[in-house]
Amino acid sequence: MQDKAFQLAVDSAKARFERQCRALGIDPKDYIITSWTPQAEPEHHGKTLSIREEDGPKPVGLEPGKASLAVKVTVWFTHKAATGRA
Repeated sequence: MQDKAFQLAVDSAKARFERQCRALGIDPKDYIITSWTPQAEPEHHGKTLSIREEDGPKPVGLEPGKASLAVKVTVWFTHKAATGRA
């Protein structure tokens, strides 16, 4: 789950950077990622699937729920010319 959340965070950062570059009239293809810092929440939040005990004809039941994990990634983009990769 953390790998997928990280990939979604990176994709989101790239898409935002591309939109900002286009708004400024800059070609985002002239930039590369030179550094990144992932930050995941230390604990999962939300409900999870659990088993409960009940009296009656259905002694064990399932309580469906939803778990979530927030991942934030800070990405640094550098112009290719500044890295010697132009």
